[in-house]
Amino acid sequence: MKLFKYSFLVFSLFILACQTDDESSTSNDGSGNGANFSENFGIQKSASFFGTVKDEDGNPLSGVEISIDSQIKITDDNGIFYLENASVNESFAYLKASKSGYFKGSRALVPSDGINNVSIILLTKSVTSTVSSGTNAIVSLPNGATVELDGNYILADGSSYSGNVDVYMKFLDPVDEDLFSIMPGMLYGQDISGGESGLDTYGMVAVELESSNGESLNLANGSTAQLTFPVDTSLLSTAPGTIPLWFFDEEKGYWIEEGQATLVGNEYKGEVSHFTFWNCDDPFPVVNACIKVIDSNGNLMANTLVTIDAPNLATTNSGYTNIDGEVCGKIPANVSFTVNIIDPCGNVAASEVKGPFSSDTNFSITLTNAISNQTITGTLNDCNNLAVTNGYIIYRQGNNSRTTPVIGGSYSFSFLDCVSASNSFTIEGVDINSAQTSGEVTFTSTPPVTSISPLFTCDTISEYIEYSIDGIPMVLSTNDILDTTQVSNFPSAFVVSSTSPTTNGLQNFIIFYTPVTGIYTVSSGNTLIAIEDVFIDNNQPNALQTTLNYASTIGDYHSGTFGGTYTDSNTNTVRNLSGSFRVLRTQ
Repeated sequence: MKLFKYSFLVFSLFILACQTDDESSTSNDGSGNGANFSENFGIQKSASFFGTVKDEDGNPLSGVEISIDSQIKITDDNGIFYLENASVNESFAYLKASKSGYFKGSRALVPSDGINNVSIILLTKSVTSTVSSGTNAIVSLPNGATVELDGNYILADGSSYSGNVDVYMKFLDPVDEDLFSIMPGMLYGQDISGGESGLDTYGMVAVELESSNGESLNLANGSTAQLTFPVDTSLLSTAPGTIPLWFFDEEKGYWIEEGQATLVGNEYKGEVSHFTFWNCDDPFPVVNACIKVIDSNGNLMANTLVTIDAPNLATTNSGYTNIDGEVCGKIPANVSFTVNIIDPCGNVAASEVKGPFSSDTNFSITLTNAISNQTITGTLNDCNNLAVTNGYIIYRQGNNSRTTPVIGGSYSFSFLDCVSASNSFTIEGVDINSAQTSGEVTFTSTPPVTSISPLFTCDTISEYIEYSIDGIPMVLSTNDILDTTQVSNFPSAFVVSSTSPTTNGLQNFIIFYTPVTGIYTVSSGNTLIAIEDVFIDNNQPNALQTTLNYASTIGDYHSGTFGGTYTDSNTNTVRNLSGSFRVLRTQ
């Protein structure tokens, strides 16, 4: 069985729900570019997104830049971001995620009218191999994925490049249960004729090339490279002899068909003329469906895993319901399939056979009284008993956790509980604006509804760095904060940092040259501020000032504020910066 394969594209992975056949047609300009492909996305609307970014080991990632439309937010210490009222299309929204040291991530989805839940896993970006221009080379991964290079490369401006080439490479296995949080966009693409298609993946390869100076490279015009995609043994029986190749367009947010691969033994091999994520996909016909998961009391079940087994495709497709308990998108046409509702322990909580459907359909799956359902409700206030307006709740039970935004000081969410779980759980409220938390508070569940007594965010997060750019809150970081009196080339300085300095850039940190209480300006050479790879130094016109309360005793806290205007070195535009920090002195 092909576990979690083409995803049924449910919840955030669902593709373009509720379009008719006429609406899904698209004209093509003759080049295969599908000039009118975006007409499939519908009219513009406003939507909000609440999500989590993690690394490959499941750890939350702070300092990740999330962008959609013209909005930019940075994940906090829990890997959380919240984007409100972004401008998107009614059938397509595309979020990008980036952080130094990781491959670019993204998520495409059909936005609901409520708050859309988004989950992204970023892949660590490390050099797989270093090759030389002008020389043929084969770069391999341990699982057998390879790229064969002819040695001809160009820079981003199209000029030729000579020298060493760092090759970054990753293989995405279709049987990986986390595939749809790791892969870019969603499994939806534009075929060679410019039409839309659902995609059934047999493997993905990501390749990026950089010069020895970190400049982006690609294949020279007229050059090609051969990619090898190992096929999992469980998929060989359904793998076609030839299969279309699709590349992910990072600007548009969907896959585009270009070329094909041939099955040789247990591997697909195909030639490509440029690098991004490449995907071996078998396209399939679809109809539209919306599915709601409801408990016996009529509650819409959020964050609930739904899987679909379509026997003739030998796949298991999966995804999670959004905050309104609904998944919408495309399903295989004209076949019967089994819909399963899975609890957090991996048990099947409900199962029904549906289909075949030859046209659009909507249906519900209702959980019985025997199933353990939970609805959690409560309020979150600050220390002045005022409603928290920019915050969230973390629900934890054993190894399972859920997060939900706080709206107007209140929260309420329903979900399928683990049948074998204990009745004890914890709730923690976080106020992003004040960098305060309620701490973890233990409660006992009283199904079907557990009303939580008011929580107050009165515990200051012991260490933090928070800032805003142009009035937009960017980051609250509480992980890996450093305090040291030894800084390379500045032995008398100390550094306040949320991440260690790296050769790829210095992120979210502030260096104070003079370790005493006082007011400093960047232009006087007393302090250096570097934020998300944007260095603010005394070589740029600026009016930045830092107020420092220096901790004279080990075990006390450095604290202070910083702000003013600076010139963004990436865009050459004047930006407004404000922030504060609190960091334990350790030496």
